[in-house]
Amino acid sequence: ISPLPACKLNIMSTPEFNTPPRVKALGEQIFDVAWTQPHIDDCNHELLHVRKGRLRLVLDGRAFLAEPGDTVLVPKGVEHRDEFPHDSTLEIFMIQFRWDHADAFFSVVNNDALANISRSTHFTISRLLDTMRNDFGGDPIDRAIADARLHLLLLHIYRDVSVKRFKTAEDLVQAEDALVRKRQWLIEEAKQFLESNLSR
Repeated sequence: ISPLPACKLNIMSTPEFNTPPRVKALGEQIFDVAWTQPHIDDCNHELLHVRKGRLRLVLDGRAFLAEPGDTVLVPKGVEHRDEFPHDSTLEIFMIQFRWDHADAFFSVVNNDALANISRSTHFTISRLLDTMRNDFGGDPIDRAIADARLHLLLLHIYRDVSVKRFKTAEDLVQAEDALVRKRQWLIEEAKQFLESNLSR
């Protein structure tokens, strides 16, 4: 696997997110009142996408509201509570994952930034999550595709949040060039993986 060439940005150095996250668990869950108690996952980061109901995520003493179609993130090792009205159903599509680049990602992306992403990125996230929800069989190829889709989703979020931090048009052009190269590299890596694993 060949790494993507680095791109230098004037305002911010973009980490080389060349290793995809590893999905440890994913699926739809109907949340129980037990989730309203404070808890910590020391091993996995969590992505929670609200399908039905309303979620009030209490994370580090702050509350984040999420309605159907909204997504929130919980970094590993952070105490949190998932609150919702007990007389209603809270249906969540949840992904638990590990990622070598999580520290760099979460240093830029938080739930405040996620609540303010562009409509096009919001739509892309929803589309990718719907695809993952409907298209996961559990075999090695499915797991590799789930990892790649989550990687793509996290990169979309990172790009949206990062672009808002750039100050000049030159920075935006450099960021877009880096993303095009990253996308091309990711497609080639996926093709090579599929060719080497499906040709058996």
